[in-house]
Amino acid sequence: MSKNLILEKSKYIKYYTYLKRTFANIEEFRDMKWLISGIETNLLIPGLNLDENIEIIGSDLLEIINGMKHEPQWIWAVLGGFKKNQTIPKFCSPLADGNSRYWKSGVTPEMPCAITEIVCWDSSCTLFVGIDDGVAEKLYNLYPDIMDLDEMNTTSAQQGDAPEPASPAR
Repeated sequence: MSKNLILEKSKYIKYYTYLKRTFANIEEFRDMKWLISGIETNLLIPGLNLDENIEIIGSDLLEIINGMKHEPQWIWAVLGGFKKNQTIPKFCSPLADGNSRYWKSGVTPEMPCAITEIVCWDSSCTLFVGIDDGVAEKLYNLYPDIMDLDEMNTTSAQQGDAPEPASPAR
């Protein structure tokens, strides 16, 4: 069974949409092929055209980030995770900005055939969608204050509120 998690208001990461620590500590993410779309960052990332969808292996992305003087903050982005040898549909280009589907219980990866998604949401939180139990356990160990996104969405719906992430971490 897969889980949906949200990282916000965490004391374990400086900016919620920094990805270096996550990729460095989650081997499964380094071993996946990622399609990154809807990208906005605070820095240019060498070798990556941020105006287009990017297809990259997780370990290569981590190597690029490790080689930078300052870690980039992913303000907006959807990272769809695929098996390393899988062909990624070229028509796929989901966006985080304005996408309300992430704030409904039981959300699944938007990219067809994606195993999981990481969503960087307006610098204020990172969503992990469709995470398997083993990876979820690693995320809970890495970020003990990570929360269950479905529980948050259900509670907000019961209270008649639309879930909203916290103010951007600054």
